Amino acid sequence: MLPLVTLPNGRSTSVIGFGCASLMRLPEAQDRQRLLDCAVNHGIRHFDVARLYGLGLAEAELAPLLRRYRGELTLATKFGLGDAGPPSTAAQRQGSLRQMLRLFPRLRPMVRRLYGRRMVLRNFSAAHCRKSLHTSLSLLGLEAVDLFLLHEPTPADAIDPELEATLQDLQRQGLIGSYGLSGSLAHCQSLIQTRPGLAGGWLQWDDDVLQPAPELDSPNSGVPVDRGRFGRIRLSLRPIQQALTVVPQLRGHWSERLNLCLADGVALGAALLGAAQASYPHHLLLVSSTDPDRLARTLTLLNDPPWQPAEAIAFEAFWRTPTAHLPSP
Repeated sequence: MLPLVTLPNGRSTSVIGFGCASLMRLPEAQDRQRLLDCAVNHGIRHFDVARLYGLGLAEAELAPLLRRYRGELTLATKFGLGDAGPPSTAAQRQGSLRQMLRLFPRLRPMVRRLYGRRMVLRNFSAAHCRKSLHTSLSLLGLEAVDLFLLHEPTPADAIDPELEATLQDLQRQGLIGSYGLSGSLAHCQSLIQTRPGLAGGWLQWDDDVLQPAPELDSPNSGVPVDRGRFGRIRLSLRPIQQALTVVPQLRGHWSERLNLCLADGVALGAALLGAAQASYPHHLLLVSSTDPDRLARTLTLLNDPPWQPAEAIAFEAFWRTPTAHLPSP
């Protein structure tokens, strides 16, 4: 069984959450719902989405799941990137585009150039914030969300001086449980120095096991106590997998200590998540996948881990030490 963490609004949820950034890559609705049900069936109770995901379509895709498990799940959504209003007609035609990309994957780089981040609207105004939240609540079929986060803000963004007051007002109205920042840790820390009120009660960032985050626990740092991490497998899996392949003795050593075969990419991914879970027991960890079988295998290992917590912590510490040099690609 997955351990629990407590969100700033007092609700308990699973320590592993499901990130929905890639959910709409599955072209068929039945496959998307199967993936979401797989997550719940294997213990996940928290889902992380954003107005931007799926060009605005991902939130509505979560609505049937939230109805099926009404009151049992927690949810975070984000604003600031993408449109604040409902999905456009172009976004609603994404299904055919995904089918085409599945048949012709070489077209993906061109599509990314045409529809990539350079064309994404960035808007951190108070008006955009309010409109974005009401759109999200409508699409999700909810009266409130547990977490409402600024989506990848940077110090270069024009952030409305009234945004803190707006977020506090939305919280007083009961429309959001808490608010905060999600994105690059360096950018979030910089914003916290100048606009500490934006941090609210939550900070979640890209988690790269190979590049340790700076210490955040200074009592005068103004950083919120409650934290989340995302991107661990995406950022760390491939270089660590390469290192274990190049140095089989290292793979054998840690396979024995963790009591699983690290030659298996799914097992290694689960070990990296399990190491974070053991090392940071009060942090929410986000995992993302479009493969329900791979997700089920990962969560099965995390629900009943073959490793001891002390060994998982040692595995985490090993990759964070300067002596853990990785081979060049």
